[in-house]
Amino acid sequence: MAPTLSVRRWCATRAFAALVCLFGATLRGADFLGFAVSKATIPTEEILRGGPPRDGIPSLDRPKFIQPDEARFMRSGDLVVSLQVGEETRAYPLRILVWHEIVNDTGFVRDYASSPYTDYENSAQIMFPVPRHRKELPSKEWVAGLVVAGVPKAYPLSRLPKRAEFDDRVGDVALRIAYDPSTRHLAVTRADTGEPVPHTYAYWFAWQAFYPRTELWERE
Repeated sequence: MAPTLSVRRWCATRAFAALVCLFGATLRGADFLGFAVSKATIPTEEILRGGPPRDGIPSLDRPKFIQPDEARFMRSGDLVVSLQVGEETRAYPLRILVWHEIVNDTGFVRDYASSPYTDYENSAQIMFPVPRHRKELPSKEWVAGLVVAGVPKAYPLSRLPKRAEFDDRVGDVALRIAYDPSTRHLAVTRADTGEPVPHTYAYWFAWQAFYPRTELWERE
């Protein structure tokens, strides 16, 4: 039976983070860390270094699995990647994956109850430079970003109504939005069909770099 992955938010977040890593110190000449770029779809001078070096994040080897009632470091709102093969189901907590990103099978000892990015989140510095800066928000303001019918829009989490639904519109599409700050969970659906609208979380500096013409939600 083929593995089934439940990875919606995790994939979106990690994919966005991987793309953001393109914004960093410029890679010069043939210094592309061993990667072949002859078929790159963007100018190679626009490929930028960001974050750890190649193989700088250790994989998680020989993981140990425990029963749910033993996972006392987990919180009820924590996200996991779920894998089911046949009748066996396993959950890989994001609070562990963010330290390693790849699970092979671990000899690494970490404080998995804490975030590896705490110092970075509490700092005003950004990890890598970006080619443009819009000044409506602080660079490290968290936003929820979405693209509807080709129109990007960002929602500053700190400014959203707390535990209350509100209506918004992106282009010609009416949306219903609800935000719970205790879990930092945003739910976005189309007002006409109730269909969920995909979105991702990012720092403002990264979102506006990817979408320079992004709309920005403001309370009326």
